[in-house]
Amino acid sequence: MTPRTGYPLALQALWWAAANSIAGVAVGLGIGAFRTQGAEPILVGISVLYGNVVGFTVLFTTVVLYPRLRALGPVARGAVLVSGLSTGAVVGTVLVGTLFPLYVVRDVRQTGAVALVNAALALVVGGVTYAYEGMRQRLAVSLREVHDARIAEARLREEAARAELAALQARINPHFFFNTLNTISSLLDEDPEQAQDVVETLARLFRYAFRVSDTRLVPLSDEFAFLEDYLTIERARFGDRLQVLTDLDEAAADVRVPGLILQPLVENAVLHGIAPRARGGT
Repeated sequence: MTPRTGYPLALQALWWAAANSIAGVAVGLGIGAFRTQGAEPILVGISVLYGNVVGFTVLFTTVVLYPRLRALGPVARGAVLVSGLSTGAVVGTVLVGTLFPLYVVRDVRQTGAVALVNAALALVVGGVTYAYEGMRQRLAVSLREVHDARIAEARLREEAARAELAALQARINPHFFFNTLNTISSLLDEDPEQAQDVVETLARLFRYAFRVSDTRLVPLSDEFAFLEDYLTIERARFGDRLQVLTDLDEAAADVRVPGLILQPLVENAVLHGIAPRARGGT
């Protein structure tokens, strides 16, 4: 637990002083109500003195001192807390004896009653303050953990989206796309019907690529159908230079594999095995 950082320390001290003084006045008036002489001003002043000594002892013990003793066991920490809070009553008694010696001598019982009441208040208020500070710290830690988790989740989503986009870009080579557009352009005058077939085939390729980006595994037969469309476009570029033979065992058709796992192999075979050869290949 740490002191609050939302307000200046001087302002916090003023708030505590005001609260301590109000509590001291209440204690003095309460004790005076049971006396025949009533609540004398000196009695109220002593109570205010006790209230501030005890109050600031509570502030120091629960907010500053106690959190720094986390290495100790709970029993030891509790003993430190009680001792620290009780110190406020002792210090208050010493100050009263120093500042009002005649009153102490004249009415020792009343002075002792004020000391006991303020010592009890110190323990109660200190315990409540410590519990509040503990809850506040746990809430702050929980909020920070939730905030960090949300940031991490958002970062992971962003990285996943980038990885997915990069994977898609890597699977469908931009050169293939531009080469296909050039092929379509050249076919528009020579064979408009084939140009239309190539456009439709290209659309199927991209629909499949986007579909498998959301699917971990696809049937092997779907991969072969995709390769057939891919090679149809490549044959439109290379003509008779590219011959294709396909052999898929029926028993393997339903085996599920990662989407687009075969396309890079076929693309490299065409790019490095067929394209450089004037006679092409199979």
